[in-house]
Formats: sequence, C-alpha cells, structure tokens
Amino acid sequence: MSSNSGATWTATAAPLTNWLALASSGDGTKLVAAVYVGGIYVSANSGTTWTKTAAPSGYWYSLASSTDGSGLAALQNGGYVYISADFGASWTRATAPYANWTSLACSADGTRLFAASGSQGIWASWDSGAHWLQTGASVASDWMALACTANGDQVFAAGDTTSIYFFKPFLATGASGYISGSLGSAIELQYIGNGAFIPLSSSGMITPN
Repeated sequence: MSSNSGATWTATAAPLTNWLALASSGDGTKLVAAVYVGGIYVSANSGTTWTKTAAPSGYWYSLASSTDGSGLAALQNGGYVYISADFGASWTRATAPYANWTSLACSADGTRLFAASGSQGIWASWDSGAHWLQTGASVASDWMALACTANGDQVFAAGDTTSIYFFKPFLATGASGYISGSLGSAIELQYIGNGAFIPLSSSGMITPN
C-alpha cells in the first residue's frame, strides 16, 4: 500500500499468495483482494489487517467495489459472478451464466454492474447483481477489460485482439433520452423498469442520446 501517491510503498499484512484482483472503496479504507485459485479477502483499515471471507474457492479473476465499499462483485475465469452487499461478509452467486469471465466494472453506488467474457459477451445488471441481461456487445470479441462512468450510463470495453469500444447500455425514456438510427437500422430493447431499457441486439447505425 502507498499513502503518498506512490512515492513509497509498504507491504500489508495480507498473506503471500497468488493475488490476481484488487478493488478499493472511494476513500481507500475498505479493500477487497482475490486469490486466483483460492478465496477473497477484505480489509476495513486500508490494508493493515485482512480477513478471509466466506466466498468459495475458485479461479477469481476480477473484482469491483462501490464507492462506500459495501457493494462488491467478483467473477471467476471459468465459473460464475458473485455479489456481496455487506462489505464481503456474505456472498451470493448471481444469475449471470457460467463463463470464462475476464473483467468487472460497477457504478459508484454499486447498482449497475458489468461483466465481460469472450465467450458470453458483455452482461449488465441494473439492480446490484440481482438480475442480469446480455447486452448487444459482440460475443465473438475477446473482451478483456471494462470501465464505466460513476453513474454507469457509459461503458468502455477493450478486447485482446480488438479496439476499445464505447457504448451506452441503458436508455432512458421520455425527454431525458432517445435513440436515432440510419435508414434500415433495427434495435431490440428490453424494459428493465424505472423508465429504462437495455439493448439486447442491434443492426445498422444506432445512436443513443
């Protein structure tokens, strides 16, 4: 850990093992770290002490944390997505399918989650991981990295052999949002409540606004 923008570094009390993923709360006090073939650990004091959670052992590959650190998501590369709403004290397997998951991203409040896989495309959740839907992102692309804005309205995805893409996974109704397209374009939407839709598939030139 470093408390001076990386000028100096100190090893924490975390055990020496095969760490692969790490995420932090907005203030840096609450940390979550995953062992590739092992469990998930949390720290509530910026890494001074660590506690192994009840998360099952697995091929953990990526983690995401809400700003306050209460909402956590973890995925397995050859497994499932798991969700915690209590700082990692307990974990629930999400309804997202079994896949070789590679990356996670979440909004600041933890309600909007995104999970990427080369074999399953990019999936999105709008309710803290309770429900998941596959987005219109290409399934064939070998997605390796995800990032999203604080409100989860915009997502960036990078592939192992592709460019970096940008898309808006949620579309609002009424005056607050609309979509436009070129002649012959088509889009399939699913309503997810609260005046929002998620695109399932599209063809042609579609522009969310």
